[in-house]
Amino acid sequence: MAANQYSIAAIGQVAETTAAMPVHGQIHALLKNSKYLKYCVPNEYICAEIGRYLCLPIPPSGLCYQKGHDPEHWFASWNFNFTASSLPPIDVDQCYQELPSESTGLILFDILIANNDRHRKNVSLDLSYSPARMSVFDHSHALFGAVDGRGKDRLDGNRDSFVITDHCLLKSVSSDRFFNEWISRIAGLLDYLIEHACEATVPLGMITTAEARVAKEFLKYRKEQIKSIVTKNKREFTGIKTWSLL
Repeated sequence: MAANQYSIAAIGQVAETTAAMPVHGQIHALLKNSKYLKYCVPNEYICAEIGRYLCLPIPPSGLCYQKGHDPEHWFASWNFNFTASSLPPIDVDQCYQELPSESTGLILFDILIANNDRHRKNVSLDLSYSPARMSVFDHSHALFGAVDGRGKDRLDGNRDSFVITDHCLLKSVSSDRFFNEWISRIAGLLDYLIEHACEATVPLGMITTAEARVAKEFLKYRKEQIKSIVTKNKREFTGIKTWSLL
């Protein structure tokens, strides 16, 4: 899978005279805060860290700070859309046909993070490249969910749940060919990666220590149970007529 490209806003002066000649620059990014959704930034940050580790095409991202602004902390994701226009909804069947492995990986990732909000406009398919390129974004409703103060309850209530019955790509998957590869990646997630991602926004006051602990326990459990969760819910993959691996 080729590396995705992102938009540069400006290139400035040379930062330091070395062999590589680094320059100051600005990158276009999309910003979100937790003003409207309490768990928006923690959800976005945790999911992006884990998803990029799995080598899903999630844009580089991080936490940003704006002094004197309320709220002060933001989640920033590099912008892959080079135009000012909104991205069109993907053709889900075409997406799977062009990128069956990435599509399978996205579905299994959304199971891991309990993301019930994967629709045709928060995954992108760029057909101007060969092979086509996917971009995955918007995890504000995953993990802790979108209801203020109910994050722990959501994680506790979905520990063994499939969650993604309305996933835009779910019915388009026609083979289990790539399942074992992505199940193996998810099961191999390092505990310290999960712990670091879940704890990162606690000092910023975005989630409590107790909420971070529940998120860590949830993700560690889900990664170990991912194969079992998929196996118990094979009927949801209506496009797969014959299973060979599970």
